[in-house]
Amino acid sequence: MDGIKSLVESANSILRTAQSETFIRLIRLALLYHSPDLSRAVQSRWLTRMHWHELPSAPALVIADAYDLRHLLCHAYYVHLVNVAHLIVRTQPIDMYLSLSASQNLHVLCGYHSLRAVWRHLQTDPLEFRRAEGCSSQGHKRCLVAWATRWAVEIERPSALPSVDVLRRLFLMEQHLEADVLLRECMRPGCWRVALDAIARKRAEISDNLHHHFDL
Repeated sequence: MDGIKSLVESANSILRTAQSETFIRLIRLALLYHSPDLSRAVQSRWLTRMHWHELPSAPALVIADAYDLRHLLCHAYYVHLVNVAHLIVRTQPIDMYLSLSASQNLHVLCGYHSLRAVWRHLQTDPLEFRRAEGCSSQGHKRCLVAWATRWAVEIERPSALPSVDVLRRLFLMEQHLEADVLLRECMRPGCWRVALDAIARKRAEISDNLHHHFDL
């Protein structure tokens, strides 16, 4: 199993271009030989390629549901939700791309309403961040004003992404705010870095707790 795990995790891993069937075989192999390390490595590669829309979510959702692989299942639901969000907005059937059970469709709808609520909250409440070392109390007030102002501008930037794609939206927000010259000029360097790190932490928090959003 160690040899297979090394191949999976290598820079030139076959999973960089493999189809879903290969991931399924490796997951089953890992479960057969009781190798959680291999299973985690395969799942990590799989969900990464799903998030980049290089692989469909359906096979991952089916196999994760069958073998109770909750982390993979959460992210498969997330990618599926991103793909069908426009149908939910139009109140159209969401099984157009993938035939799910009534229970599975309910999980998708739970994720939709929960993640949409998260984004609505972020639209009105900029992420908080602690005062960095070296920033005075008075100076920090200016940092907070600058952050809130530029956050409000960035959060309303037109996007083709659905509002429920909170992970991708926050990723892009972090990139745009890091490149925001005005924000950098108006904040102390330490607070600027801490504020940007708060976005990365929020993304990690949401990613690690998708099971709550999808009620799994």
